[in-house]
Amino acid sequence: MRAGLTGGNLPLRSARGIRGGLVALGIVIFVLCTALVAWPRATTNILTSDLQYRMTAASASTRDLQSVIDASSGYVIGYGQPPAPNLKPVWDSMPSTLTRVRAEMPASVRAITAPGRYVGQDGGSGGQGISASGPPDPPAGSSYLMTLEANPLLQSDAVLVAGTWPAPSKDFPGTGILQVAIAAKAAKLLHWSIGETQTLSGANHEPETVKLVGTLKPRDESSDYWQLDGARAQAGATPSTDGDHTTYDAVIWMNAKSWTTAGAAFAGISVFPWFSVSGGALTGDNVSPTVGDLQRFLSVPRSVGSLGSQSQLRFTTNLTSVTDDFLARASPAAAVLSVVGTGPLGTGCAVVLLGVILLVDRRRVVISLIRARGASERRLRGTVAAEIALSTVPAAVAGGALAAWLTPGPVNALLVLTVVGCALLPMVAAAVRVGARRDTVAPRAAQNPVRWVTEIVVLLLAALSVVLLLQRGLDPDSTAVGVDPLLTLTPILVVSVGCLALLRGYPFALRWIGTLLRRRRGVVGYVGWATAARSPARFLSVFAVVAGVSVTIFSFTILATEREGIGDAVLQRVGADVSISAQPLQTDAPGRLARLPGVEHVVSIDSAGGVSITRVSDAVALFTVNAKQLADVQATLPPSLRQFAGLGAISNGRTTAIAGGFQQKPPSTASIQGNSNIAANLQPLVGPSPTFVSDPPWILLDRAAIPRGAGFTEQPLAVLLQLGPGADTATTRASIRRIVGSNATIVDGAALVRASRTAPVVSGFEGITALALGLSALMCGIALVLTLLINTPARIRLLARLRALGFAGRQAGGLVGWELGPLVVLGGVAGLAVGLVLPPLLLGAVDLAGFTGSVTDPAIVLDPIAIAATVGGFLVAAALATLVAIGTARRARAAAILRTSGED
Repeated sequence: MRAGLTGGNLPLRSARGIRGGLVALGIVIFVLCTALVAWPRATTNILTSDLQYRMTAASASTRDLQSVIDASSGYVIGYGQPPAPNLKPVWDSMPSTLTRVRAEMPASVRAITAPGRYVGQDGGSGGQGISASGPPDPPAGSSYLMTLEANPLLQSDAVLVAGTWPAPSKDFPGTGILQVAIAAKAAKLLHWSIGETQTLSGANHEPETVKLVGTLKPRDESSDYWQLDGARAQAGATPSTDGDHTTYDAVIWMNAKSWTTAGAAFAGISVFPWFSVSGGALTGDNVSPTVGDLQRFLSVPRSVGSLGSQSQLRFTTNLTSVTDDFLARASPAAAVLSVVGTGPLGTGCAVVLLGVILLVDRRRVVISLIRARGASERRLRGTVAAEIALSTVPAAVAGGALAAWLTPGPVNALLVLTVVGCALLPMVAAAVRVGARRDTVAPRAAQNPVRWVTEIVVLLLAALSVVLLLQRGLDPDSTAVGVDPLLTLTPILVVSVGCLALLRGYPFALRWIGTLLRRRRGVVGYVGWATAARSPARFLSVFAVVAGVSVTIFSFTILATEREGIGDAVLQRVGADVSISAQPLQTDAPGRLARLPGVEHVVSIDSAGGVSITRVSDAVALFTVNAKQLADVQATLPPSLRQFAGLGAISNGRTTAIAGGFQQKPPSTASIQGNSNIAANLQPLVGPSPTFVSDPPWILLDRAAIPRGAGFTEQPLAVLLQLGPGADTATTRASIRRIVGSNATIVDGAALVRASRTAPVVSGFEGITALALGLSALMCGIALVLTLLINTPARIRLLARLRALGFAGRQAGGLVGWELGPLVVLGGVAGLAVGLVLPPLLLGAVDLAGFTGSVTDPAIVLDPIAIAATVGGFLVAAALATLVAIGTARRARAAAILRTSGED
């Protein structure tokens, strides 16, 4: 026997009746909550990965905190001996000093540093090395320079290859011989065998004998100790410009226990302490405060032991250059991703609210029965909210858990608040919707003062946000991954204004369409127009459409602008498809390169040495080039990227030269002084300095403007190549290498672009933007389906009556198309308009130059194919939603509907 209906079991029975809708709502909440929780965490993880990538790519000499101090703190005078520096106070106090200094570091700096290390060095006068005699039979035209080093942890840093470790010296300096070790590669290059001795020049030029007792190799070449000085692992050989002489330099090690006595025998006595820096503790969230703490720590010198001000440690690092480069990319990336996220956020919330409206409105009869049985309004709303909670709370918790698993990171307050918000939003919306009685007549939109006030407030907020955004740009106090609320809210407000304008114009558009339909034959169009006019567009449906289309267009524009900007920035730095530079470069290299397959144009940039120009006190580096050949090489570049387009132009008897690297603006006219002065107009360089020029300041001059007998000695410095279409870059690069040798630097523009795009911040930015596009499109399609499903009962009743009057199935489909058609067309137009407005509005506040690696903001690129695909995809989604609605209406039995619907 079935139990009767009561106030307690009626809600449960009605909830079972809409379990399909609750499951669908739960799925939407699950997807929305997963996206909202994962979005900021994924952004942080991407930026943190990029920071780690840059920290790993940076050398130890760039990352580490380094210092250098004079090791002698006093003198001990021995009878009959010259003054000898006392190395013990500094050397013996270094372990305790570095421990104390690290303890004084801020916690954030201490988290990225390892315990301090130090080595002692005798680097000779001026740090150029100690003059050595070389191997027993040195080749003609060779000289040798040694750096003597004492490393207390040498046996931890290196592996013995042959021989033994150096033993402590007993009678050195004096009658004894100092035992040393050297890297195996260096010993091979220097032809120095174990057991052989060399003579080194002492501090007072007296000869000191050292004996090679062992060879070693790095235990880990990637460790900071070996990266800080590349000469440690292998010797260097530097030929003279004429090739008649070669200077060899190498590092040799003594026993660290002997350094306080043996090290005093040579010049250039120094102690090099350092703290290795690891980026493992750096994240996109804490990089800015950590760098601030680091700069404050570096500003204070630290005393060595009890020596006080007599000997101090002043640590320096180039770590800030790495973090500055990271922040230049991370800040605009985080800002743009926050805007891209407004698409899924806006359409997702609209879908949730539309789903709640559909569920509540489908249960109006049950709600009326419960209210008729005496249920209070408070209990009624609570009951409906509880039914919704059965679906949304588990879905929100599951979505949050999945997002936390997919995006590693701490469970913070933002995650919890997002999950709670996703669970509560449909419950609150359902409770509010229950109180919206349908048996009361709502005021007309034009006479509704609440709506007018709301629209005016939204309009004023949107105008205020646009003005503020254009005036101040991004919040200067925002962190690298911080979200600027103004930047994030502005697109939502602009989309809302577009929706309100559409809703205000919707009746007028329908009225105009109605006047056109009166002149046409057939009843489908007129009935469809009348139905659409009686059911005005919902704000949520319009918002989902406009937000989905506009943010999708904005996202495609961002991707196209970013890709074009990265390529343009590389071309500006390289100056051509391929740049080759070397010092010196063979004189015949340009001609040989021009004959390579796939090379269409070649131009040589020569160094003419330092020159003087009028009204500039410093010496200026002069570079010369054939302006016509340079124009041919750069012919395929966009005009905006041809930095030297005006080179060689004659104006008022002066040739145009390009000037770069000047601390102050160079004079507009100047005379380049030589045997014959050259009158020039100096045009400042626009954009970054190309890779083939040396340190500033410099001038690039057309070679044709140099008169005969000017006295300049030109030496090839670089060569720029333009490759033909379809050229095999790898094969061409290998051929170039065979011509210019292993010491030349080859910069391939295409390879640089690929390398830039593989950086985590770029690849992650593109991936997460593509994901946002898909999610926004999905939510927009669901919103269209829900818009049609909300009106399903009224549509079914109308179509049942029309079929009874003789309407065919195709005519019924036309009526459904009319229900969604005006909304789709007008919403698509509004979304397209807003999507075209957002890029110049928002990118004017975001500095994309740092993200693309340029010095200027890239030009906004509107991809017509992507825009057309967005609008076309939206129309396809609308067509699919219409087919769903038609199928639902056709499954209904007309006779049953007519019996239960009553009279009109």
